[in-house]
Amino acid sequence: MEIRRLIKRKATVRKLDLKSVNPDSFDEFKSLRSPVKYDIQKDYDTYLQLTENNLISDPKQFWSYFKNKNNNSPNSLYYNNMCYENDGDIANAFSAYFSSVFKPSTDFDGDYEYKSNCVGDLVKIDSLTYDDVVLAIRELKSSLTVGVDNIPTFIIKGCAEFFIYPLLVLFNLSLRTKVFPQVWKQTTMIPIFKKGDAQDCKNYRHIAILSPMSKIF
Repeated sequence: MEIRRLIKRKATVRKLDLKSVNPDSFDEFKSLRSPVKYDIQKDYDTYLQLTENNLISDPKQFWSYFKNKNNNSPNSLYYNNMCYENDGDIANAFSAYFSSVFKPSTDFDGDYEYKSNCVGDLVKIDSLTYDDVVLAIRELKSSLTVGVDNIPTFIIKGCAEFFIYPLLVLFNLSLRTKVFPQVWKQTTMIPIFKKGDAQDCKNYRHIAILSPMSKIF
């Protein structure tokens, strides 16, 4: 495949550049980097689209992909000179590590006295319309990744006609009562391997997956 050839060529050119064998290697590496990223993303998007299209005719393909996406954690993990092997301990180790490297925003002044505790008193939004929800759903990025509600965005986009009115009712109720559903504030933390030893907790970064409902709102 063309993309494999480009990836191999990029790796070769990168090695030559690091060894300073060819002064033109870095320029070639830069010229290959963008096309490779573009082709990888294009092929991945095509695969996702095919998986979604085949959901009814070939559900096994979807669930195989879904299971693979949700089982990317190592079988054992080292953190602070301790080895963890069961899922609960591994999850707690990741939680402890990510908490230790978290840097809270320095822009917030905890001593500042706000005149109101309700966002609704500061931002005036009377209500949302049917078209507002339709537009927000259309702007969702189709994905198989799930948050705390276990609903991937591609299902919401594909079944939008069944979600629009219930969401409209919930959103407007939230605006009237000035209460944002607690579950929509929660995120699913996913460890993403960077490089190095896959069993070392410090070789992971994390991403936070929000509920698609909160994204639509």
